[in-house]
Amino acid sequence: MSRGISFLPKLLLCASIAACALLFSSAVLADDERYIEKRFKSKETGVEYLIRVPYKHAKDESIFEDAYELVEESESMLIGLQKETGERLEGLPAIQIDWLRKGRTVKGNPEQPIAKEDKRFNRVDGYREYAPKDVPTMDSFSAYKPHTLNEFNFYIPAEIRELNFRVTLEHKRNDSFVGENKDETNEEVEIRDERKYYPMGWSFNDDNRIRLGSLNTQINTWPWRTIANFDYGGANSGCSGSLIGPRHIVTAAHCINTAASDDFFALAARVGRNGNQWRASSSMPGCPNSNTQNCPSIGATYWYFTPSQWRQNSVSNREQYDFGIIVIPNRLGNNVGWMGYWYAPMGSLNTVSKYSRGYPSCAATSNGQARIDDPADPAMCATCTTDLQVCNPFHLYGDAARCSVGNGTNLDGNGYNRNFRMSCDGSAGMSGSPLYLYGNGNVGNNGSVYYTAHDIQSTCGGTANSSSCANVSRADRMVRLTPGYAAWIAYFRAVFP
Repeated sequence: MSRGISFLPKLLLCASIAACALLFSSAVLADDERYIEKRFKSKETGVEYLIRVPYKHAKDESIFEDAYELVEESESMLIGLQKETGERLEGLPAIQIDWLRKGRTVKGNPEQPIAKEDKRFNRVDGYREYAPKDVPTMDSFSAYKPHTLNEFNFYIPAEIRELNFRVTLEHKRNDSFVGENKDETNEEVEIRDERKYYPMGWSFNDDNRIRLGSLNTQINTWPWRTIANFDYGGANSGCSGSLIGPRHIVTAAHCINTAASDDFFALAARVGRNGNQWRASSSMPGCPNSNTQNCPSIGATYWYFTPSQWRQNSVSNREQYDFGIIVIPNRLGNNVGWMGYWYAPMGSLNTVSKYSRGYPSCAATSNGQARIDDPADPAMCATCTTDLQVCNPFHLYGDAARCSVGNGTNLDGNGYNRNFRMSCDGSAGMSGSPLYLYGNGNVGNNGSVYYTAHDIQSTCGGTANSSSCANVSRADRMVRLTPGYAAWIAYFRAVFP
């Protein structure tokens, strides 16, 4: 039930959007708590927006300023989308922005989860008829702004996401871009050594990773320079990610937010990095260990986005939602370029060469035990039984063998598995590292490089006391790019150009 109140927060709606009209602003009683509800409609697109903030927090103007930013950026994109397509957007469900809470931006290193045995793995995917009837829809993402610590549930109607994604594909806006260097996209840069395996690793207990590039020398090779290392301020490598737009990084959700918690990590994203040298960097400092202090402004907006299910305590089987997008304040991609993004059924994916590269941690620990899955570098030590002497923190590593995928699980509403396993070797720090391919007629366009999945978990133990990988051919678990996830990437890229 709605009821009028004497206090309403300062009304900033439509301050920079001329074609916008407030439909109502009221206080609503729900679940024994009043909240401010504002619904307004664009006169130009006909799209409705609904903002809801608990009444007891309504005096915090930063909440409404951040909500209005999401509205204004979305509306600006939708005006262009409607002009480009001629489609009418009026009558769709409202874009809804619910303030959830103040989060915490904390210092620290994420930890890669160890996956439990999952006997439900199968190969069925890519076909809508296999889609389960009761699969949860992914219509909203958590939106967290480290600068103000505000977290929202950001709901976008499927019709809007699908229309934008259709236009994205028609105009090939999901393709890669090589950046200022204008390098040729050439698969010959990839190291492919399939002659032998090396000790101390994952798939079949063999580690086939080698360091890419020289010690403490920035990575200039395309597309490796589009892979990001997340520096959390420690002495070891943190997580990995991929530029898939001028200021858009896709990674594992657990690299930016501890599941079902209010803790988000302060980090610096560095691309083209090897050791103490990198091509470019962008910082998301937040306010470590504080929920009241204002964060330092660095001149541009930045956001963390994760699926709403990742943030909910009641969700089980959370690995399928271990997907995150960071909108960084700096346009690093203009300099180093970015990967495209594409999905395909596993049968199609296994017709092309795929590669895995990222930034593993060295001498990492798990629950107080030393991990044994650091990459052994055969160029440095061909017979090492421990690799701590040859693993270089903050350096780019990659499996010298091509990767295969299979053993998919967690079907979504389109019949695509949100998770599958991969044969290439990974370890702590490789979370968020891309599995990518070079385009061809089956999976994309010639002359492009496509992100198609990222690492999230190891399926066997990382310590001496945990399970062996001796009989595991695909030892790392991935979050796979599905049509649903691809549509969300397209939306955030369009909203935050």
